[in-house]
Amino acid sequence: MPRNAARNLRRLLLTAPLVALLPSGAAAESESVGPWEIEAAYTDNKFDRCAISRKLEDDIVATFVQTAGGLTFRLSSPNWKLEPGKQYPVTMKAGPQKWDREVAAEANSVSMDVADPKFISALRAAGSLDVVAAGATILVPLDESTAAFARLEQCVDKNERAVETNPFCGPGASAVAGGPEGKAQACQEETKDAVAEPQATGSVDATGEDAPPPPDAKPADGPANASAETPSPKKAKAKSTTKSAKRAFQREVDRLRRFFDE
Repeated sequence: MPRNAARNLRRLLLTAPLVALLPSGAAAESESVGPWEIEAAYTDNKFDRCAISRKLEDDIVATFVQTAGGLTFRLSSPNWKLEPGKQYPVTMKAGPQKWDREVAAEANSVSMDVADPKFISALRAAGSLDVVAAGATILVPLDESTAAFARLEQCVDKNERAVETNPFCGPGASAVAGGPEGKAQACQEETKDAVAEPQATGSVDATGEDAPPPPDAKPADGPANASAETPSPKKAKAKSTTKSAKRAFQREVDRLRRFFDE
């Protein structure tokens, strides 16, 4: 069998038990870290959980499911015929440590919550986990489990922080329903708490021309206003001529007034 086909078949076999557990309307995305298959599951387009799993001997699949509520360990096999709801006593051995626990049974799987920090640390550090039941011991290899559990935590963190986005609206805009039945989507600029900035002197108005400065605006100091402080020679001469004409006219009026008074 070609290498790519074998790898795809192996991935299918690993993910099949988890996909079978997904409810209607659920979807999953998966990738792998060594022998571990990592999956993010969604229900109705909302994040539900992340899980790592690997296939063992006798068609047994070992799965660790991580949600916001904690970590769950699960063993499943299509060959098992268990009594749903029954609690089976087991002993968990990881390296030199061991824990006596009970696992909850379903038709072809058992599961237990993992809350003991020492147990969680052992799962990352030990080479294998032995699940000792009354009739058999199930060996779960833990090679590359450190990287797999780190990726599991990243999966949950990434998906819990994910927010819904609309690629059809630009930054600073939100999508709102439009129309009588709310079927159309429109982008509405978020202007809440926005403060309008005053227009600077000399800005361009709506007609495209320079807007005049406000009446009480004071000219700024500097070379840009040098022409306002120092009039041109032509303007200065015209202003002087106007003043001279006014003085001559006033003298003539005063002379005529004295003449009639006499």
